Amino acid sequence: MADAGSPAVHVYERGDGWTGRRGPVRSVGVLDEEIFLRGRASVEEGDPKGLDIDRSNSVVAVTCEEQALAFYPLASIVGRTRSGIEPGLARL
Repeated sequence: MADAGSPAVHVYERGDGWTGRRGPVRSVGVLDEEIFLRGRASVEEGDPKGLDIDRSNSVVAVTCEEQALAFYPLASIVGRTRSGIEPGLARL
């Protein structure tokens, strides 16, 4: 989930369902400060606008007005590989 006015994508755990209030279990910056600030005309702007995961569940694509398209390993966003081992964060 992207957060209006933040250069980060937030990851939430579903648990037993999606009801109730939850905080993110992880927040990962996907826009560098220069790109984020270029699009920050107000406190609700500058954030990632689009996010998608490829069919193999291994690549995340992120877009915003100031950055047409960027790709990140899904494991660097969620913090786990399919085997459940937490990798080091990819350099974003």
